[in-house]
Amino acid sequence: NEAIDFLKAQEEVPRIWPLFDLFEENLYSAHGIESLGGYHPAKLKVYEDLRERMDVRRGGVALSAVDLLAPGWVLSPAALSRADLDQLAQRGLPLQEAFQGEGGVVYRNLSEPPRQWLVSRWEAETPGEDTTGEEPAPDVLQRVLAPDFRPRQEVILSAAPAPAPGPADPGDELRLVEWSWQQRVYESDTTAPSLAVLSEIYYPGWRATVDQTEVPLLRADHALQAVALPAGRHTLRLEYTEPAFVTGRRLSRLSAALIALGLLASLGLPAWRGRRAD
Repeated sequence: NEAIDFLKAQEEVPRIWPLFDLFEENLYSAHGIESLGGYHPAKLKVYEDLRERMDVRRGGVALSAVDLLAPGWVLSPAALSRADLDQLAQRGLPLQEAFQGEGGVVYRNLSEPPRQWLVSRWEAETPGEDTTGEEPAPDVLQRVLAPDFRPRQEVILSAAPAPAPGPADPGDELRLVEWSWQQRVYESDTTAPSLAVLSEIYYPGWRATVDQTEVPLLRADHALQAVALPAGRHTLRLEYTEPAFVTGRRLSRLSAALIALGLLASLGLPAWRGRRAD
């Protein structure tokens, strides 16, 4: 529809927060648009915990959960009232209408939230323990969504980072330089060791490397990804390497090649038989 066409024309991979009846719509993912909503019966629990708090139909939306996922756009089936827009702006989500037509009304998130950031302050999910391979405790999400928690300045981690972060500097940078559905590449430039927090969902199938050396991928703020970075300039690469996925992709490519060869052979078979008969 027109709203989807508008979003696809704005940036390479738009990320949206759909409202009301659009929240469980899966159409957007078919067009390469990242949605904070959607529905699948096989739910990833750490994300579903956040998703339930972003559905306006349930009431009591936690905008702090929305902020963690950093949507650049908000999509509503109808125009929001001035009162609703003012209330969202007061709660830290200023919106500006960018498109209205078939498919709904699209608003730009004027706060322009980054999808990756650096922090130096951290605390553990469970002090003294590594809970990366376990389900996060229920109180972790409560701590993340607490009014006094500042996700762009601090982070709750599943394990102690190494190296430990040092003092932050205003000139420190973390830039996304390459993106695909199975791989992301960042460049960092920091004066001291730091923590890269990525607004991407934590899942064990992801592998992190810094300058081609594998490093621990930590769970951050209940559901996100984090990596400890040394000081200086470095390249951080995240790659999805789940064995079942890699094997499935190879088999799919092999099957496609065999099908293509079969089609070519079937198309050429009548002519070949004709030559043999001559």
